[in-house]
Amino acid sequence: MKRYLILTLMVCGLLFSCKPEPETEPNSNNGNGDVKVEAPTISDVTVADITSSTAVFSAEVLSDGGAEVTQRGFYWTCTLEPDAECTIKEKVGSGLGNYEYEITDLEADRTYYVWAYAVNSAGQVESEIVSFTTLKNEEENIYEAIDLGLPSGVKWASFNVGAMALEEYGGHFAWGELTIKEDYQSSNCVTNDKAIADISGNPEYDVAAASWGDGWRMPTVAEMNELMTECEWTWYDDFKKGVSGYKVESKTNGNFIFLPTSGFCVGTETFDEGRYGYYWTSTPYEDNANTAAYYMEFNVNVGLIDWGLRRNGFAVRPVKD
Repeated sequence: MKRYLILTLMVCGLLFSCKPEPETEPNSNNGNGDVKVEAPTISDVTVADITSSTAVFSAEVLSDGGAEVTQRGFYWTCTLEPDAECTIKEKVGSGLGNYEYEITDLEADRTYYVWAYAVNSAGQVESEIVSFTTLKNEEENIYEAIDLGLPSGVKWASFNVGAMALEEYGGHFAWGELTIKEDYQSSNCVTNDKAIADISGNPEYDVAAASWGDGWRMPTVAEMNELMTECEWTWYDDFKKGVSGYKVESKTNGNFIFLPTSGFCVGTETFDEGRYGYYWTSTPYEDNANTAAYYMEFNVNVGLIDWGLRRNGFAVRPVKD
C-alpha cells in the first residue's frame, strides 16, 4: 500500500512538473520578474485608392501584447473558400503602428477579401475580413464618395477637384470660378464685388458641380465645420509619396479621407504647398458678402474656419448627399 502511494505521488509530481507554463517575458512588475505575453492587438483593414487593377491596404498594430511584434502584414484572396490558391500573404515589416501595402495586377470588376495580421511570441492574431470590388475599366475616373458616418449623412470625395489620387493637390480655384488660371487678382475674379448666395450645387459658380456633375458639389461652411468637429484628425508629415496633411477618419466606421497641404495662389505665385492646406466652402462671408467667403485652413498645429478674399486660389474637396 505504501509503495502504491509513493508511485502515485511520483506520477502526480511528473504531471505537475510537465504542465505548460504561460509564456513570459522579463521585466515584469509582478515581483517574479516575469509577465504573461498576450497576442498583439490589431485594427481592421482600410482599403483605399481602388482602381480597376490596384488597391491600397492599411492597418495598425495597436498593442504588442508584451512582446515584440516580429511580423505584420495582410492576407488577401479572391474567395473565402478554404485553401484557395489565390490567397496571398503579404509581409509588411514589424513593430507597432500604422502600415500599408499597395496591391497591383488585380482583375477589373472583381470582389476581393483582405484581413490584417500580426505576430509576436504568443502567436498570430488576425483582424476581421473586409471585402472590396475593383472598378470596371471605364470607371477609372469616377471619384469615390466616402461615408464618414457624419450626423448630416453627407459623403466626402476621396480626391480634390483636379486631382487623380488622394495625395495630389489638384487645382487652385478662385471662389466661384470653374477653371484654374495663371494670375489670381481681384480685378479678374468673376465673383468679386457681386452679391451671390451660397453657391453649393450651382454649376454656374460651383466648380465641383460643373466639372464632376452627378450630385457632387462644394461643401457649405456648416458641412466643413462638421468635418472638423465630428472626425478624428491625424497629421502626417509623409502620408504618401512625401506629401503631408491630415488623415480625417470617421469616429464610427473607420473610413477616412486625406487632405493634402495644397497651399494657395495669389497673383502669379503659389504659397505654402507642403505646409498648409486651404479649402474653400461654398458659403459667402456674411460681413463682407460681395468680396469674401469662408474657407478651412490647417497646418500641423492649427485647423480652423476663416474667411478670405474670393480672388485667392484654394483647393476644393467636393461632397455628395
